[in-house]
Amino acid sequence: MWTADVRAAASKFGFVITGAPYGSTSTVQSWINEVRKANPSIILARYSNAVEADLTPETTRSTYSIDLAVAANDWWLKTASGSKVQWTTNYGTYVVNLTRWGAKDSAGRRFPEWLGDYVANSVNALTGLNYVYQDNVWYTPRPYKDYSDFMRNGTNQYAMAPEIQAAWRLGTTDYVSRLRAKAPGIKVIANADNNLNYPEYIGKYDGSFYECAFGKSWSFYDRLGWDKMMSEYRIQISNTISKKDTVFQGCGPNGLDLNMLRFGLASALLENGWYAYHISGAALPFWADEYDAVLGAPTEAPPTAPTSSGIWMRKYANGIVLVNPGTTTESVSIGSGYRRLKGTQDPVTNDGLPVSQVTLAPKRGLIVVKQ
Repeated sequence: MWTADVRAAASKFGFVITGAPYGSTSTVQSWINEVRKANPSIILARYSNAVEADLTPETTRSTYSIDLAVAANDWWLKTASGSKVQWTTNYGTYVVNLTRWGAKDSAGRRFPEWLGDYVANSVNALTGLNYVYQDNVWYTPRPYKDYSDFMRNGTNQYAMAPEIQAAWRLGTTDYVSRLRAKAPGIKVIANADNNLNYPEYIGKYDGSFYECAFGKSWSFYDRLGWDKMMSEYRIQISNTISKKDTVFQGCGPNGLDLNMLRFGLASALLENGWYAYHISGAALPFWADEYDAVLGAPTEAPPTAPTSSGIWMRKYANGIVLVNPGTTTESVSIGSGYRRLKGTQDPVTNDGLPVSQVTLAPKRGLIVVKQ
């Protein structure tokens, strides 16, 4: 986010998460100041990751100090034979033992406490930051169904065993507790692979990040369908403190798909969270015509059932959002006084014309506004 065009594009959004490097306070503060000057109400979050570190610390990495500390204190998750554990080969990193069985440093801190102190010190040196984003908030340690020496007693324990899962989640939120204690007022958003419906997670995070709710082979929508995707979304929201700072993200792995963007946006607006659409490989964050729609506040609660046609609908002060998650084209009457958006990206869909009945093809979403 360090080029001028990216900063300008980012400042248009309502909620921005950045991988701002640690140890570069003046540079990060300048970025915050510039973006916040362009958009004073923007919510800004800074990336953090509590589950992995680089085996060979490199000065060019933003996590260099973290990697050094993990290596120096032997905070790695290992097997009984002493091998370090890797959950993926994509990043060249290895897993840290987050549990309370983990090693302690000279000050008596396990890795979650040390990292909480480190990130808090960085956050406290800045002004204008709202959130810390915690990546990889897992319901169970990875690799799934693997065996590692979590207890550090010379034996391997099953990663999916209830005791190990609970210990892992508790260690995950130990980082959050320490961060909040040392940086009062900072909020934490969890990038969770689950709906946070566990005793260790319920009510512990201010917000959540629903990564690639659709668009990937492992996405809820692509594997399990729209109903399951929305159920996960609703439960995530309900288990956060804010009940609103859940980011529903759609992913476009094959480039821009305006139909799927609208489908995801309208689905997100049926509830009270945020929406993000990620285009793989895009140089700039994409701004859709729909993002300029001034809907205002919702005038009704999130719907619990569709209309008789099968189309889901929610009214806002200045418009309506509609979603057809089904397999057949359907229509619904919305009454007079509405029009389609006037857009340039898809002038057939967004032609600006008055509309009192909406017809939606399968897997389509639409936003209309008051005339």
